[in-house]
Amino acid sequence: MRLIFKIYGVLFFQPPTLQVVGSLGVCLITFGSVHLIAQRKIRLYAYGLIHTLSVGLFYIYVVHMIVGHHIQIHLLQYQNIMFLWYAIIFQLILAYVIGCGVVYKRTSEA
Repeated sequence: MRLIFKIYGVLFFQPPTLQVVGSLGVCLITFGSVHLIAQRKIRLYAYGLIHTLSVGLFYIYVVHMIVGHHIQIHLLQYQNIMFLWYAIIFQLILAYVIGCGVVYKRTSEA
């Protein structure tokens, strides 16, 4: 049980209300943008952004829960808007790398 609290933190499932509203807004904008792109019937390449993010969705979710919580601690400590943008860009790059790893693993098994 201690390991779970060390990885997630004690307040992991108790985010402030403004954080939930802000995260929901970003998620809805992202979902809407991806939906508009997907409606145009774009050919999905093996390492394309949409394909990698959709294939590795579970692994991206799990890693982002842990990494995002630890980034939030630093974000609240420094309270710098540039750190927020660096954190968002870092998590997008991390999601793409995880998705590429899952695509590589699936194609190497086949």
